[in-house]
Amino acid sequence: MIIIGFLLILCSQLSLAQVGKVKLADGKHIPAELFFKQELKSDFTLSPNGKMLAYITHEENRHNLVVQTIENGNLLSVTSDSVSNFPAINGFSKRPYYWINDDQLVFCKDSLGNRRYKVFMADISKNVVKCLTDFANSNSSIITIHSGTENEILIASNKRDPRATDIYRLNVLTGSLELTFQDEGGLKMYFADNDGKIRIARTQMGIMKFNADKNKFDLAIPTTLNESFYPLDFSADNKSIYAYSNIGRERMAILEYNLELMKEVSVVCENPQYDIWSLEESNDVISETAQLNYSWEFKKPLYANYYSEKYELVFFDNETQKRFDAIKRILGDYEYKMISYSNDYNKILFRISSGGLKGAYYYFDYPAKKAELVWRLSNWLPEKNIAEVRNISFTSRDGLTMNGYLTVPSGLKLKRAPVIINAHGGPHLRDIPGYNDVNQFYANLGYVVMQINYRGSKGYGSDFEKMGYKQWGLKMQDDIIDGVNWLIKEGIADKERIAIYGYSSGGYNALAGLTFTPDLFACGISVSGNVNLFPYYKSIPKNYQEIFGDPVKDSIQFVNTSPLFHAANLVYPLMIVNGARDRGNPINEVDDFVSQLKKNGTEVEYLRFENAGHNIMNDLKLKIEVFKTAEAFFEKHLEKGK
Repeated sequence: MIIIGFLLILCSQLSLAQVGKVKLADGKHIPAELFFKQELKSDFTLSPNGKMLAYITHEENRHNLVVQTIENGNLLSVTSDSVSNFPAINGFSKRPYYWINDDQLVFCKDSLGNRRYKVFMADISKNVVKCLTDFANSNSSIITIHSGTENEILIASNKRDPRATDIYRLNVLTGSLELTFQDEGGLKMYFADNDGKIRIARTQMGIMKFNADKNKFDLAIPTTLNESFYPLDFSADNKSIYAYSNIGRERMAILEYNLELMKEVSVVCENPQYDIWSLEESNDVISETAQLNYSWEFKKPLYANYYSEKYELVFFDNETQKRFDAIKRILGDYEYKMISYSNDYNKILFRISSGGLKGAYYYFDYPAKKAELVWRLSNWLPEKNIAEVRNISFTSRDGLTMNGYLTVPSGLKLKRAPVIINAHGGPHLRDIPGYNDVNQFYANLGYVVMQINYRGSKGYGSDFEKMGYKQWGLKMQDDIIDGVNWLIKEGIADKERIAIYGYSSGGYNALAGLTFTPDLFACGISVSGNVNLFPYYKSIPKNYQEIFGDPVKDSIQFVNTSPLFHAANLVYPLMIVNGARDRGNPINEVDDFVSQLKKNGTEVEYLRFENAGHNIMNDLKLKIEVFKTAEAFFEKHLEKGK
């Protein structure tokens, strides 16, 4: 339950960046418990006047909202729950909380981790926290705090019908609700214009436009497996919406789309070689690779960031670029994001990161040109142990350019080194050169880590992605193997000490590598990898068969590429990790596969988690167990080689 009231903590002399460092003995590796430890704080933002800082604290399954004064570091505990969660950041919940003004915040939280979220309002000036949507057996979410009416926000709630998500105006002072749209059902993400009017909704079919005369949504922009349209923010005149889209184009771009003319009117940001928007899964979390920073206060886009083979910034506002340039002169070369800023645009919260820095928040006083460290993520990790990330490229056997990254242990010379291939999941995601905790953990153990954006990866245009359709275990796998051979040819890898690791579809790549190219790898680790492709393909919608294949028409291919049917080929040590509740990868088939391997004399380390499904890495305790076991596994089988 939410504990109402605020707790003033007596720490007026506490510096914003004060942390407890963990000291490691000389020569000791950093243990998995530290690399994958839960962050203590996250989701920092500034108050509108720039004088306070809000953030979420994390302690096991307790997650709470805290407000801290900038000047003296006083802390106010807004929530003090024993067990509760904020909603995950996604299209339905863009932030865990919002500042309404300098005194009030609104946020969503569940109770006892039941994932039934309610809307709360906290008033700092009155020491009050109250629930505004205390409806039984329902979910509520915040659509926007910009409703066009003071003290009102727009929310979505299924309190009337569990199958439908209605739209309400909610007065944060009185708690009064006004139903503005009664939904007929179906999953929808709503988007409101600058006046607080719901104009469009994103659905599985595409973009639906609100028809005010009929009080219903009509399909306006159909989308397909290969063409997407992701709405972002409205233009100042409310006639257009900014969106990520590749409709009618080879690569994702940021467009301005006029909703009256129903056509694209300008290209805001594009790259001739790369998708502006794609998805990646560093740190085992699928995340967007781009951001359009739109200012509701200024009613215009300020800048965009995205990844090519490096972090890119594109500015649309001169004043914003001046602020970025100013803090760069102080802190140096990092990936910069502007998280929030004061109403006068003089106090700014920046987040910086890099391949070797998970993230750090800085409070920047622009007029004074002064940057103060607020918090460094994973601050218990000593910075000197963090590995360098380098870009690489090579040519595949059929002439395609493949891009990827090497994470190189600090001080290691790239000559006949032990290497771990970290195959990304999806399989239609991509890798980026940003911080990756798995890569850093393995590099901390002394291994070079290679990532490859094989054909089918997002980020390189639709043609490159389509080249991977129905190529799981075939040309996709060939690209990984070509990357390994490139490492050997370049003298980077010791050919006797190469391993392959992967999670989800990357776990399948690990199994396929050991099974179909057994002489190339000394050992491998598969986490939630598919031993048999048939159950997975049967579990996905039929319209995805264009991408993955038809279990009937392509059955011979599935037999040829499923490790379960070729267990005799896998002879080098395998660590395999699976959840008994993974519906796309039946545990009885994993058991059978492991049994076959053991009968054949293959050394197998099998972690079978009875209460876990596919997303094993979402459970921090299981994740730490996996990597503690992986450390010992690689020490035994990779360091000595084949």
